Amino acid sequence: MDPTARTPPPLHRRRRGRHADLRRPPGPRGRRPIARCGGRRPARLAARAARGRRRRRSRRHRTRATARLDLTVAVQPTTGTERITDWLRAAGAERPAPVVDAATLDDLREGLDLLARAAAARVPDHLRPLRLTKATIDALLRCPRAGAARLAAADEGPRSGPLLVGALFEQVAHLIVERIVDPEADGPAGTFDRACAALAVASGEDVDHLVGDDARDLLEEQLFERVRRFRSSWRAPLHPAWWYRSEVPFEVAFGDGAAGPAAVLACRVDLSFGPTPPALGSGGRPRLLLELKSGRHDVAHLDDLGLYLLAAALVEGSAPVGGAVWWAAPSTPAPHGVLQTLPADAPTLQSAAVRVGRALEVAADVLGGRVATIPGGHCRFCPDRTVCPAAASSDEFGDAW
Repeated sequence: MDPTARTPPPLHRRRRGRHADLRRPPGPRGRRPIARCGGRRPARLAARAARGRRRRRSRRHRTRATARLDLTVAVQPTTGTERITDWLRAAGAERPAPVVDAATLDDLREGLDLLARAAAARVPDHLRPLRLTKATIDALLRCPRAGAARLAAADEGPRSGPLLVGALFEQVAHLIVERIVDPEADGPAGTFDRACAALAVASGEDVDHLVGDDARDLLEEQLFERVRRFRSSWRAPLHPAWWYRSEVPFEVAFGDGAAGPAAVLACRVDLSFGPTPPALGSGGRPRLLLELKSGRHDVAHLDDLGLYLLAAALVEGSAPVGGAVWWAAPSTPAPHGVLQTLPADAPTLQSAAVRVGRALEVAADVLGGRVATIPGGHCRFCPDRTVCPAAASSDEFGDAW
């Protein structure tokens, strides 16, 4: 036997497949190295390795993207780290200027004038002008029947439950801003009494006959928790260079003619802030608007704030700098509520104008006899909830407060 002859490797070490005939000396530990062709891997092996790298990279990318997405979703709601006074202090330091020019406001008014005249032409004369409020617009866009009930109702009737707590909370918040009350000194019972008295003066609404002893204890607790959070967010009085007003009304008429306006948009803002009145006539900054909500954080309330910014811009001829909505958010761990700001830029005002235009069209439909019913969580606040056949099916949507 020739000692120089190559001994074939054992069967379990023989390479199989396309490159089995490429005989090379065994590598370390008796393993035969991968066959090379011109210093490069065979095409099939290289393609397989590349596919494996792509799959591993794709899995890592999906994992990281999912983590980023989860983080984004987690931080989308405002966390409440900014207090109301911090927002006002930052606005005063930055001295922001309005970002919407007069030409844009003129275009918005002209478009709403045309829509108001077209809507008023479709309704009887005795129903003109079409009077829209924040609640009416919201009802018309959610459910035309609810909007029709809002248009026909002379008033909203007595408040109860969450609406009553919200009305009482707003009165106490105004007193805190005016430095008239100290909730910590008054306690839950004293705060509740002050709120009832302020509500009676503001709207003539007597709360005592609506609330029994058991309900009073519950309302006192709910009100005081919301007041405590607002007091934590409103940490200090305003700087003397600022002024504030509460329950600020804005009323805009559209489509003026010989018989009067075709429609009217009426809004009332909880709190309005701005520089001292003498500075307004000398190029002072426009005001900031603040809406207070006693319930949970809901970004839909930013649409209402957009209406207020639009109404203020059309009334004053100059857009405000911006606005914010503050929620007590009692079900969240935020100790001073949740604050979310909204700039008074062109997209915000245009979006609000679109909502007003759509509400005018729906109002013309319902006053002309075409009334549709869309059940939902809003049914619990509808004036027709006791007689509407769709109200019973709205329970499945849950509590919207």
